Amino acid sequence: MRFSKNVLLLLLMTLLICCANVVQAAYSRADFPPVLMYHDVRETALNYFDVTTEDFAAQLDRLKADGYQTLSMEEFVAIVKEGGRFPEKSVLITFDDGYRGIYERALPELAKRGMKATFFIIADSLDMDEGAYPYITEEQLKKMAASPLVSIGSHTCTHAHLEQIDSSERREELVRSREKLEKLTGRKIEAIGKKFDVNFTICISVDISDLPESIRDLVALSL
Repeated sequence: MRFSKNVLLLLLMTLLICCANVVQAAYSRADFPPVLMYHDVRETALNYFDVTTEDFAAQLDRLKADGYQTLSMEEFVAIVKEGGRFPEKSVLITFDDGYRGIYERALPELAKRGMKATFFIIADSLDMDEGAYPYITEEQLKKMAASPLVSIGSHTCTHAHLEQIDSSERREELVRSREKLEKLTGRKIEAIGKKFDVNFTICISVDISDLPESIRDLVALSL
């Protein structure tokens, strides 16, 4: 499967999976599905991380034609915690930040095809209008969360650089964002996605004994 780098920001993200079952199952990076990370879907791309509605639809069609199965974050977490194996052609579709284009353009295209995606939301940006990049509203988030095709994750409260703030500030960013999103959606937040150092990391689970010390505090506060 090949996409033009001009129409898709495709990151094979580092998946940091933190639970005892993972160690027991002896997962390697090759065992995990690829992750497609998007930010905004727009009629006309304004930035390098934008993708147009037309291109996004074409990419979803390509995935379908090639036999790929989209996973929800809940399905991903369940497989990992059970020490299972991912379907051979499975993929995670994710969106960062929570721009309004995910509600107005991305979600309708996903729904047409019955495809799942995870949306990592900056909790304190809800209802904010940033000019060309407005964020979804709380009401839109609630409607999204009601869809079986949608998983919601935290992208912290303010998009802070977690490695540059102290532990009390990290607690605020990680714990409060999860609590706020859970209260709004009525759903358990299974994952927190955030850039840390040089890697984008999806943190899940509760067992942190095997984590590098440099990020143990982050995960301990997140989940």
